[in-house]
Amino acid sequence: MQMTTLEGQLAVGVGEVFAVESRPMETAGYSISAALPPGVEQIGEWREPGSGVGSAVRLLMYFRCDRPGEFRIEFVNKRPWEMAGRRSSVSVSCHL
Repeated sequence: MQMTTLEGQLAVGVGEVFAVESRPMETAGYSISAALPPGVEQIGEWREPGSGVGSAVRLLMYFRCDRPGEFRIEFVNKRPWEMAGRRSSVSVSCHL
């Protein structure tokens, strides 16, 4: 399985599962949401717990393309009370 971080890029086959990793400092007190383009679906996520209250966690989000194309997954990293957050994206090239 291929993996990248926020702001990364990947080339994968259609139907191949790939992961996007958010590093611990990117998750401390924040939530991350993904806006998916048509052709990409999120199929799960895994969180490695932090060591204490409010501590950072490692987050892996798993995705899959259901058709060939060039896609951009947009992420927003923000605290619950913020209207806007830090934006990032991952470029994915899906091929047959």
